[in-house]
Amino acid sequence: MCDFSGIGRLDDKGRLTVGTPDAEGGGLILVAEEGGGVVIPDLEPNRAASGYWCGHNGSFIWTYRRAS
Repeated sequence: MCDFSGIGRLDDKGRLTVGTPDAEGGGLILVAEEGGGVVIPDLEPNRAASGYWCGHNGSFIWTYRRAS
C-alpha cells in the first residue's frame, strides 16, 4: 500500500511533477497519456518515492487508467 500527496506542476517536458523529485523520496514524476491515463515511469526519483511512501514491496511505478 502506498500513500503520497502533494501539489503538482508541469515541467519543461510536459510531465507533471508532484513535490520535489529527489533521491530522498520527496516527489513523483507523472506522465499523462491520451485518453486520460497516467504513467509513473521507472525513474530514480519515482523508485525513491516508492521506497519511502509505500509498504513492503509497494511501488507507484505503473500505468494507471481513469476509473469512472
